[in-house]
Amino acid sequence: MRLAIALCLLALPVRAGIIDKLPGTWGSTLSREDSCPVNPTTIAITGSRITFTTPEPGLSYTGAMITTFGGTILHHDDTELVMQRDAETRRDRRGRLLLWTMRLDPANGGYCWQNSDEGRSCVAEWFRCGGNLALTFPDS
Repeated sequence: MRLAIALCLLALPVRAGIIDKLPGTWGSTLSREDSCPVNPTTIAITGSRITFTTPEPGLSYTGAMITTFGGTILHHDDTELVMQRDAETRRDRRGRLLLWTMRLDPANGGYCWQNSDEGRSCVAEWFRCGGNLALTFPDS
C-alpha cells in the first residue's frame, strides 16, 4: 500500500515556482538600454542567493558602473520573490533598508520590479529573451 501511495505522489505534476522560472536571460520592453538585443540581464539563483549579470555596464544607484549585482532571497512563493540587495544603503519611509520584490505576471510571462517604498501594483516590463517580443520603446 505504501508503495502504491509513493508511486501516486511521484506521478503528480510538480508546480514550478518563481525560483524555477526566473533563472535565464531577460530583457526590458520599456528601455532600449536594457533590452534583449542591447544589454540583456542573466538571472542566476543558487540557494538563497540571486545574481543579475549584464554584458555591458549599467549605472547603479551608487553612481558606479556595474555588470553584476546580487542579493539574498528573503521570501518566495509561486509568483513573487523578495530580496535584499547586497550592500543596500537606501531606506524606505519607515527607515528600514529597501527590499526588492520581483512579481511574475502569469498572463504574459513577464515580471516586474518594485521596492518596499512603492505601492503593491507594478507593470511587467521584463520578458525572457528569445521569444517573439514586439519591441517598442518610449523614445522611438
